[in-house]
Amino acid sequence: MIEMRLYGTLRRYGPTGNPRVECVVQAEAAPGDETVRDLLAGLGIPPGEVASVFINGRWTSAGVDAPIAGVTRLGLFPAEMSLLYV
Repeated sequence: MIEMRLYGTLRRYGPTGNPRVECVVQAEAAPGDETVRDLLAGLGIPPGEVASVFINGRWTSAGVDAPIAGVTRLGLFPAEMSLLYV
């Protein structure tokens, strides 16, 4: 089971559909799911709307193409909440 925390406008894909309410979704990877992108597709979340991905509390440069093997927590942020790099 993977705990997915959706932030910003991605929260509209959660159970309440309300982007102003905290959203935690428990997701089960389907057979054949290998990446965050696969998991998102199964939940109806367009991968193009996800700008930043955190896996088990750490940002990953692989984004939605990051493998989900061993993942227990995902943090997903939309473009309007993307990271700034210095």
